Amino acid sequence: KDDAQPFLLTRVQTEKRLAELTAKAAAAWKQGIALAQTPAEKADAHYIEGWGMRLLRRYLTPSESDEEAVGLFVVKGIPSKKEIADAFEKATALAPQNALLWQARADALEPGEEADNAYKKALELSAGKNANLAYLLYNRTAAATSLENIDKWSLALGYLRQAADRDRANAWPLYEEAGILFRYAPYSLTGPSGNPNATEPEKEMRRQAVRNDAARQSGRRAIDLVEDGNRAPRFEAPRYTDSVPKLLEAAWHFRRDFPNDLGNYARVRELARSCSGYAQFMAEFEKQPSEAERALNAVVGLGFRMIGDWPTEDDFATGETIIQGLVGVAVVGIGYKSREKLYEFQGNADKLAMAQAENAHFKLRVDAYRAAVTAALARIPNEFDHY
Repeated sequence: KDDAQPFLLTRVQTEKRLAELTAKAAAAWKQGIALAQTPAEKADAHYIEGWGMRLLRRYLTPSESDEEAVGLFVVKGIPSKKEIADAFEKATALAPQNALLWQARADALEPGEEADNAYKKALELSAGKNANLAYLLYNRTAAATSLENIDKWSLALGYLRQAADRDRANAWPLYEEAGILFRYAPYSLTGPSGNPNATEPEKEMRRQAVRNDAARQSGRRAIDLVEDGNRAPRFEAPRYTDSVPKLLEAAWHFRRDFPNDLGNYARVRELARSCSGYAQFMAEFEKQPSEAERALNAVVGLGFRMIGDWPTEDDFATGETIIQGLVGVAVVGIGYKSREKLYEFQGNADKLAMAQAENAHFKLRVDAYRAAVTAALARIPNEFDHY
């Protein structure tokens, strides 16, 4: 007689069942800890318990942004953040030399000094093998640092260089360091990507800001790094890997957020614009056409390094993704366009014709790639079809 009654009964029954399962899981973890024979086994048991509680909390605590899910189920016994942190703290106390456990502890903590210290401990114990943690600490330090804070930027750059040293086949950290150098020497403001509405006095003020030895050295070093990156075997923007146990990996990744590479790719595009601005400045105001040409060749190489094998499917094992390829296409376009402007400025008709021919050939290849990507995406089944 009451349409709401069946739903309410189902909801109550569901909440009761979830509470029973949560209690059973908690009891099983405690039993596993009790059965452990050695400190290492007990530490591993606490590690499994901590991650199991993280999973329960993720599945049974709706996102605050999901208005429809908030309050849908009220389950007793959902692990608190403190209980989760305590489990990992016990694990590191029992096995203080285990880098994975320190990483797990940091993963479960709220962002802050305590989490950063745990990540640093994990990096220290990884004996130079974990570029993943070095990337993470670089990103966290850089994100919280203004350009004026030289000491903090030096610390961030130190983590980035550790990552580069531990991930030598990867071009990404080299490009990232080049981008940092251009932040202190913002040649992009003097180039084509600068504000087109700027007055001539404003433009001259920007030129004067980078017309010094420190800026020139930063620019040259940045181009060196881009050239080194172009020769690296692969380009792979870092994707932080959680310290989740293999046993729980599938369940965790089912609910984790999709890796956000857009910030990394945006910085690479900004690097391409900076190289182009540097090239224009070197050609027009410093009268160094060979250095300008070197910079623009580096931009084109950077773009092709990102494009790789023109992927039509994402391959996270190699780091090749469609979006990375498309960003690479945009970067090559920046390089070719800037190179044509350079040769026009120089009045070099032969090089201009060659650059235009290369650009035209590239555009044909891009058209074919766009068609291939469109066809590949059309073959992907709609994820809701099975419903």
